[in-house]
Amino acid sequence: MAYITLTPEWILMNLTTGRTCNSNGIATLYTIHIDYSRLIDIALESYIDSFVVNDEIPEYLGIRYDFRLSEIKDRCPILWQELEDIRLGP
Repeated sequence: MAYITLTPEWILMNLTTGRTCNSNGIATLYTIHIDYSRLIDIALESYIDSFVVNDEIPEYLGIRYDFRLSEIKDRCPILWQELEDIRLGP
């Protein structure tokens, strides 16, 4: 039997369908795939003390996760850098 290893960073980078970050450092990840939401919950729980899940947004957006960008800086550097670039803008 073969096994695969999924890291929390891989889950957050590949199972979310959108991401953004505002100028105050609040990051948002989206998924339109409800089936992925539990894996995303687990990945965020392994990195972050506090995040907000909003599943009451319009159906086409699916589920939104909000958290402080600074909480993933050391543990998820690739995603942190992508969101930091969005936060800083062009």
